[in-house]
Amino acid sequence: MQSSVEAIFAPQPAPEGYAEHIGTGLTLRRSASRANAQQVHQLRPHVVEMAAQYDRLTMPVEIIHGDADTIVPMHIHAEELIKDIPNGALTRLPGMGHMPQHTAPQAVVDAIDRAAARAGLR
Repeated sequence: MQSSVEAIFAPQPAPEGYAEHIGTGLTLRRSASRANAQQVHQLRPHVVEMAAQYDRLTMPVEIIHGDADTIVPMHIHAEELIKDIPNGALTRLPGMGHMPQHTAPQAVVDAIDRAAARAGLR
């Protein structure tokens, strides 16, 4: 489990105690593994259905993506998503991996603030 957590956070280190905090042992239960596999298997039709409506979104959307993310590469998701969202903004985080909410929390806060300002809430 530790090597999986490290891979998810790479190239940044996982926060101290992260694996214990999220209860990695629970993910190893047969029922949890089965439920996760079922969700992944059933996800694509829902994503396709949602994606067909992205161009109708009118609210500000902030996308944050680390350019060193090997779990969900930027060119597969963020760079495609931004093409479909009329009021979207993509922030590329140089050298950041898959977990910017933990490794670059201020970038996430800044994105929330930008979206709120663009929505007229700030």
